[in-house]
Amino acid sequence: MMPTLPPRFWGWSLIVVLTLVVGAAVLTYLTANSPAARFEQIAEGMTSSEVYAIMGPAWEFAENGYAVWWDGKHQYVVWFEDDFVVEKKSGPVRETGSKR
Repeated sequence: MMPTLPPRFWGWSLIVVLTLVVGAAVLTYLTANSPAARFEQIAEGMTSSEVYAIMGPAWEFAENGYAVWWDGKHQYVVWFEDDFVVEKKSGPVRETGSKR
């Protein structure tokens, strides 16, 4: 005859598992790199491939050599010349349209 575990064991096991899952989710959220932190890693002289590896695909890309990313409140712009970073800037997103 196999011994059975007391019903309280399963309750505590569930609490432990849920605590670990929630803790892992919170840790992942808190340690994820924000777009601003990733943008700071970009330096002049980097190739466009290196920039895209850091920032991900650009929201906007122009043939005249710049790429733009947004995070909702800020925009991040990187200018390229011959596939190398020559300048980068960030700032608040400007609202378009007139306010009347």
